Amino acid sequence: MARIWHGPRRRLVAGTLLGLVVGVVLAITTEPGIAIMVGITAAELAYLGLSLAVLLPLDGDGTRASSGREDFRPVTDEILVGVACALAVVVMVALHLGAGGHAVDSLGAGITVLGVFAA
Repeated sequence: MARIWHGPRRRLVAGTLLGLVVGVVLAITTEPGIAIMVGITAAELAYLGLSLAVLLPLDGDGTRASSGREDFRPVTDEILVGVACALAVVVMVALHLGAGGHAVDSLGAGITVLGVFAA
């Protein structure tokens, strides 16, 4: 995987942009509650996918090389990712509990569960 994805901020921005695109496209065709929930879930899954794509191919030598680039005080990155996860969970649950219609049926429940676990 290209070195461009090694930073968590870049993965977070890429996931957020993908989630926005998915949410906007779905907002045109479905109701807004479902579109927002699917957009958030898509952003979370994109971040997870990019993170796994960086970590899984590493062997012993790759891990050693990657740890040499490691920032051992990533306070800002951890705060950004933590706040994004917390906001995603709160919004997902609030939309599920507060929305009527399709957001509370089995599709909405499945999206909520997937979104909360992805966060």
